[in-house]
Amino acid sequence: MLKKVWPFTFALAIPAVAHADVVNGSFESDYSGWTLSKQATSQTFATAAVIEMGQTVDSGDYLMDQIDSMSIDNYSAGLPVTGDPTDGTYQALMLQNGPSVTRMSQIVTMPALPELSFDLAYHNWEDAFSAKQSLEVQVLDVDNDRMLGVVYEASGTTDLPMSHEVIDISAFSGMTVKLQFELVAQKNFFDVQLDNVHVISQLEHPPGCAECEVTVVDDDTSIEGGCSSTKGGSSVTALAGLALLAIRRRRR
Repeated sequence: MLKKVWPFTFALAIPAVAHADVVNGSFESDYSGWTLSKQATSQTFATAAVIEMGQTVDSGDYLMDQIDSMSIDNYSAGLPVTGDPTDGTYQALMLQNGPSVTRMSQIVTMPALPELSFDLAYHNWEDAFSAKQSLEVQVLDVDNDRMLGVVYEASGTTDLPMSHEVIDISAFSGMTVKLQFELVAQKNFFDVQLDNVHVISQLEHPPGCAECEVTVVDDDTSIEGGCSSTKGGSSVTALAGLALLAIRRRRR
């Protein structure tokens, strides 16, 4: 006796994932959204500035320090530096004239499976990294600044051209934390250019990946449309498969 099978088709809408992100990650509004601080025996020892596309900073040029709101002339061995933002018109630039620690942070509520990305260039003129000459991205407790983790640490090459960094920070899923960039330059110049900072969910859909059309004929399934991105180990196809498994269980 033949078993009659009724095919059916349905659209499986994959729910959108909240886009957490940071505020002003491309520094188009100076350092608005970021909290800045410096530790140095002189205010002129550290400069946190923004420079625009094509702007060249020569040795002895003055830059507006966004920490102390003062104009500082800079003499790093890395000058001249020319602005080359990767997103928008401006980028962050950190320079030193003497021993200092510069910190840039903001409070971020992490989405599910968060991913941190940023564009970074640096030159460490000490030619070595140490506790007194370092660049780190840290995750801190918002209540007491307790260190929860160092998710990026400059190492290896001391001269990094502009590079796109992508870091899995899913250990902090759903947490509200302080995300902090810390530059320690106590032995020599350490020039840093930063742009395009983002925190998003690894489950977030690429454009046009809103839903899949699923056709089920008994236990044979086809999935069309949408996407099959596997970024961060998750995919729309995989999510559709989970939904189908639930449907089959209900049918049985």
